[in-house]
Amino acid sequence: MHRDRRRGVRRVLQVAEFVKLKDQMTANILYRFAPEQDQIIKHNPSISLFEDLSRHTGLSQIEITENLKQKSNILKFLIDNNLRSLKEIGKVTNLYYINKPELLEIVKKKQPEKLRETNGL
Repeated sequence: MHRDRRRGVRRVLQVAEFVKLKDQMTANILYRFAPEQDQIIKHNPSISLFEDLSRHTGLSQIEITENLKQKSNILKFLIDNNLRSLKEIGKVTNLYYINKPELLEIVKKKQPEKLRETNGL
């Protein structure tokens, strides 16, 4: 994680997993920050992340991928609709756990006003 105090932004520089290869632990960098594009880009495929997630959650690789896609869509929706306060994020997170189908429908139809009505945002 990097904090640029001049611009007032924080950026994740890389996401990695540690894996054991030939009796030695090594870091496999999954994603890295590309400053020229100001975004995180995929660097390497995971060696163990999805296998570990599947073992600990009981979800299949397809279910994990779908779950990540849903969460990515929700985050994009929050950014696109300038929902950034702690209160707003908390309410969206709460709706995710209480009534995920309703939240996913709101995101799919791009209806932040309905979310505000529903949850009093």
